[in-house]
Amino acid sequence: KEGVARYHGPFMAQKEHTNCPLCKNASAEHLLEKDGFDLVRCTECRLFYINPRLTPEALEAMYNANEISPQQYYEMNISQDLLHFKTRLDIIERFKKRGEMLDIGTNIGTMLKVAKDNGWGVKGIEFNHNAVKFGNDHFGVNIEDRDFTKAQFPPESFDVITMNDVIEHVIDPVATLREVRRILKSDGILFMTTPDIGGLMYKIFKKHWLHLKPNEHLTYFDAKTMKELLKRSGFKLGHMQSIGHKRSLETILVKSRTYSSIPSKLGSIIPRSWRESISLNVNAGDEMAVVATKI
Repeated sequence: KEGVARYHGPFMAQKEHTNCPLCKNASAEHLLEKDGFDLVRCTECRLFYINPRLTPEALEAMYNANEISPQQYYEMNISQDLLHFKTRLDIIERFKKRGEMLDIGTNIGTMLKVAKDNGWGVKGIEFNHNAVKFGNDHFGVNIEDRDFTKAQFPPESFDVITMNDVIEHVIDPVATLREVRRILKSDGILFMTTPDIGGLMYKIFKKHWLHLKPNEHLTYFDAKTMKELLKRSGFKLGHMQSIGHKRSLETILVKSRTYSSIPSKLGSIIPRSWRESISLNVNAGDEMAVVATKI
């Protein structure tokens, strides 16, 4: 699921050039190339982004073909995701105890399951058709099979809107958050998680950084550009912290191959059934959680 084969296929030629997704400046410095994509940095606001990037049509087709953000990965990690989404819900509930929640880019809806079991009214939106069916059938939640930017929910519909590892995927992050603002209640909160390119892991590993997935992660924020995104979208930052994931030892060892083959080789002496049953919290300091409110 995490291999390079996903970077090859008929969609890879469908690219488009873009100005900075944050400030629309046309000038950018080239930083590196990975898998046929260029990572650049805006000379004005200093946002990192992919240019050229896949077209919206190519992206939607690849999501539905499970070539990126594959549904099977989230199915395989349900038990761990239930744990780490509980941690994320705990952060949310420090600011808002209960209400109506919309989870954007929910995939199979594990976040919705956790929130529903804790007393929230929940709705999800996702355009991977099979993931929507699985979530609605398996978790008994309400996921709509639509593109969020075209959903047109009524104004001030939700107390909390969550975007778990989503904002880095969207074509226009400012327009997306402005739409989020429109449908969020006046006292509501926005909760987001996203890779933090300002962390040490990117500085050390550069093109080998685990979160540098240029076919699907289109923009890369640090603390400064995240604050600028919120400001331009009509939000103010309420809270920011580093956050990690619960993952099985097997998944951790597979992902570690991005950096070195040694952990995976050493881990192979542990029976696979043990590797899959052991869950660990992994926080490398390169993912941020953000809570924001409307200005």
